[in-house]
Amino acid sequence: MSRSLGPVQIITAASSDPEMLTVKAARMLEGAGAVVFDDPALGPLARLADEAVVLQVAPWDDIPGLVAALAREGLTVVRLASQADAAGVACEADALRAVGIPVGSVVAGAPCAPQPHRAHSWLDLAFPPLFAAAV
Repeated sequence: MSRSLGPVQIITAASSDPEMLTVKAARMLEGAGAVVFDDPALGPLARLADEAVVLQVAPWDDIPGLVAALAREGLTVVRLASQADAAGVACEADALRAVGIPVGSVVAGAPCAPQPHRAHSWLDLAFPPLFAAAV
């Protein structure tokens, strides 16, 4: 009898502060069977998955291979990645899909930092393409 493949969910996190997690990311961690992360700063977030197997790996390890092996065991796997490594996360997701592992959504673990507000002049509002670079 073959096991069903566990889904892989990916959370990108900009902060290791558990209080900064989005509700969706927190729920994904709570339902995880395994959590894989490589950035030591994300350890506090990984520990939110109480019942999960938590694995910290080195960035040069075969992370997609490890995640695929866990998914083949039927575990719901959460790949916890640094938000700074968006290109690497996309490559990992593509590698998993290429070997038949279902990849769910890529979820931002924490909202983006607020951007400083810049007061608009009437020229910005009337002629944005002309004056946006000059301000």
